[in-house]
Amino acid sequence: MPTTSSSPADFPIRQDPAIAWLKQVLGFSEHAVYRNESGVIHHAELTHGLGMIMLGTGEPHPASAKTQGINLILSDPDAVYERATAAGAAVIFPLEDKP
Repeated sequence: MPTTSSSPADFPIRQDPAIAWLKQVLGFSEHAVYRNESGVIHHAELTHGLGMIMLGTGEPHPASAKTQGINLILSDPDAVYERATAAGAAVIFPLEDKP
């Protein structure tokens, strides 16, 4: 059975577009979204299969604001890879088959 694995993720900037992208391109679903009085997302939980990622305002790492990471285990990674790259995802490590 395909499962989903995730690691902690932090999207300190533009959470709404990030959540929309994760839902539209990767197939995540909103489990919960909590906003502060100004409407800024304080905490969000997105599910995918049996897995969940949590996003929040957080504080960016001093060396870089790019502190997020998501790992997925999918039944059809090639199709998800194609959708993600077509939607503008930057590829850091290409797909590879592993034993």
